[in-house]
Amino acid sequence: MKTSDVRSTVHFVRAAALPSSTRLSRLGCSKCSCKSLEAQLAQRQLRRRAGNLAITLMTVLHIEPTGRLLVSVCGTGKETDNAEAVLHWICQYIKSSTNIGENSFHEVKNAFLRFLISATGQEYVE
Repeated sequence: MKTSDVRSTVHFVRAAALPSSTRLSRLGCSKCSCKSLEAQLAQRQLRRRAGNLAITLMTVLHIEPTGRLLVSVCGTGKETDNAEAVLHWICQYIKSSTNIGENSFHEVKNAFLRFLISATGQEYVE
């Protein structure tokens, strides 16, 4: 078998393995309920951004990640520690925000502090 024949066979096998454009749409494939690649990437980007914001927020505000004080305030009550509660709050904040890409850390920090002050009745001293 010639090299050119092998190449064309490999190309044919690769092309046959690809899904047809009629079976796929922006919402996922038509035969199952899988999410589209774009939705999966957006969800992964949201989790990564929220995780980074949560870590930075807890560091700047000196929040103990393993403590449980913020679970009832920021979370649903099912979180195991402050880190999960803050992450939950940030995910909710990002989802409710109108311009997701425009939220700077400063805006998120101020919104979190306003939320904590209103939820607990405490004052923040920097």
